[in-house]
Amino acid sequence: MPIVAELFFGWPAIFIFMALATFGAWGVRVAPIVIALFFALGPSYYLLGANNWIPAVALYILLSLLISIVLIRHRKPTVPRALLVPIYCFYIWLGYVVATQ
Repeated sequence: MPIVAELFFGWPAIFIFMALATFGAWGVRVAPIVIALFFALGPSYYLLGANNWIPAVALYILLSLLISIVLIRHRKPTVPRALLVPIYCFYIWLGYVVATQ
């Protein structure tokens, strides 16, 4: 059971949802972003329990994926691509913080 929990809450879920969101935004496809939203729920739920500004990032991740779904349906992929950049930066920072503890 811990492997299943890690798949939906840990780094594997983060890598899966980032890969799917990137594939969906650059390939102008809605289905990968919807699946990415499903995989982003676990890490975002986990981040909501943090202190300071981290819960705002959790909400940003979910809202940006929802906005991306709507914009990709209307064939406007530029904004969804730009919305992914802060998420990349946040998870690079988080990975650095975790690795240097």
